[in-house]
This record gives sequence, C-alpha cells and structure tokens, in this order.
Amino acid sequence: MTKNAALDQAIQAFHDKKWQQASDAMVKLLADEALPSGTKHRLSQFKTIADRHLVTQEEDPEALSLKMVSYHMNTGDRESAREILNKSDIIAEGTRLFLEAEMAMEEDDREKAIEYLNQAIEKQKDNRGYALNSPVFSPFINEPEFEFLRQGKDQQESEEASA
Repeated sequence: MTKNAALDQAIQAFHDKKWQQASDAMVKLLADEALPSGTKHRLSQFKTIADRHLVTQEEDPEALSLKMVSYHMNTGDRESAREILNKSDIIAEGTRLFLEAEMAMEEDDREKAIEYLNQAIEKQKDNRGYALNSPVFSPFINEPEFEFLRQGKDQQESEEASA
C-alpha cells in the first residue's frame, strides 16, 4: 500500500477487475498535479489497460502481467517486477527490455539502462519514442550518452516517411 489512499483504491479496483471504477479513479489521479510524474506514467499505463478491458472485456494475458509489473514498479518493488518479467513468456521481449531499462535508470545505473534501451529499440523501434517521452528518460535526453536516442529519432522519422 502507498501513502495515497486514492491511488490505493484505484489500483485495488483495477486488481478486482472493476474496470470502469478503476478508469474513473485514474482520470482523477492523473489530473492531480501533486502526483509524481513517474507515478502518472505508470498510472496512465494502468488506465490504458483498464480502458481496453472496458472495450473488449476479454482477458489479455500480456496486459495482466504488465499490470502487475507496472504496479510493482510504481510502488518501488523492482525485485517483484523483475521476477514477473523474467518468468513471463508472454511479455514481448522489447517491452521487457524497455521496462528493465527504466528500472535501471531509476536505480541510477545508466550504463545498464542504455544497454537495455538499445536492445529494446532493436527489438521494437517504437521504444525510441517511448523513451523520448518517458518521464524516466526525458530529463536526460540531452546528455551525451543519450545522443543515440536523438540521432535515431531523426532516422526513424525519415524511414517512416519513406515507407
């Protein structure tokens, strides 16, 4: 549990598969300017999953696993998040690597974060855009060791335009 009762209630509704209640609670939380950007980022991931369930009402095994990974990352329990990521055979490899990169960055291990991020982008080109817009990486984008993200962005945009 966190120190934020509204956040706990939103996550509990999500866990209980009360998709509409979870989505509504998350809308309110996302509007709260006092909520840390990292928490908002993870919360928006939860909301996307909840909204997808409202539309499809089908169980998506990857989404359910990612829900738990996001929850553990959000509460700072990276060990549990990594355990789920490493045991799962349904989470896409690019997604797993991107989440590992975020956790490494949150632990101030830039070298490992960059290694995971390069691998994540190699597996899924969209991860470059996610990194550029991630609250975990965006404060560091202009630093020299993240130049590969900025350079690759221009290359990716020109590839997409010619496709």
